[in-house]
Amino acid sequence: MWVPPESQAAGCSFSPMPSERLPGKMQAALESRDPARFGILPDTRGLRVVPGERYRLTAWVKADASFKAEPGTPGVVLRATLFEFPGKDFPGGHIFAGFKGVAIGDPTPLAGAPPPREWAKIEATIEIPDGVTHLIYFVFVWRASGRLWVDDVSIVRVPRSSPVTTAIR
Repeated sequence: MWVPPESQAAGCSFSPMPSERLPGKMQAALESRDPARFGILPDTRGLRVVPGERYRLTAWVKADASFKAEPGTPGVVLRATLFEFPGKDFPGGHIFAGFKGVAIGDPTPLAGAPPPREWAKIEATIEIPDGVTHLIYFVFVWRASGRLWVDDVSIVRVPRSSPVTTAIR
């Protein structure tokens, strides 16, 4: 789990448990006592990528009754952070996918979607721009409190003919 400094005191937690959607697999509960930004990522080193490759990012999420996003925030997003090399952000290289579409650089345009009370899929297909060597992928709670269930998180390389949800040039 990753929690930025301004959210360290918000009581953020991560709890793995058997999946209710996929028998034999695991799901996780992300929870915060106070509104916070935090998320889970499969690998902090980042996935090595090649310009021109396309990737489909997906996650299934379900908010319980306690989950509340602060007004003007998206609540939950998939976040892809692009790097020129490990540890150096690519300019403009933050892609957010939510229930109102995809945004680059700032997730604010994704605000206002109600949190899903049943399992719902967030998905985006991105193309890696020139100069990018690594990608880190998060399921990210954005200024929300309460419990969010997360299941079946994946990143898959897809054919270059796959339609792109958004691209950074």
